[in-house]
Amino acid sequence: MVVDIKGTELFRILKEKQLKMVRKIIVGHPSVENAAQSVKEKADGYISKPFNVLEFLKILNKLFEKKTNALLKMVAEIGQVK
Repeated sequence: MVVDIKGTELFRILKEKQLKMVRKIIVGHPSVENAAQSVKEKADGYISKPFNVLEFLKILNKLFEKKTNALLKMVAEIGQVK
């Protein structure tokens, strides 16, 4: 089954299902509307096609590190409260 859906709509659905995911939107046709929608949906970033895969992987790695560090900080703070 093939479903035709805008990336920003898919992003919204996935965000509801997986709250802690890294949210990077990739668009084929960059526009002010797409960028504004990305900000509205609280994306971690916005990238337009075509893009350099190695640079994209570096960006994702930084986002994962940032999310991991934030989670570890939160766990440490909870541990201090106990």
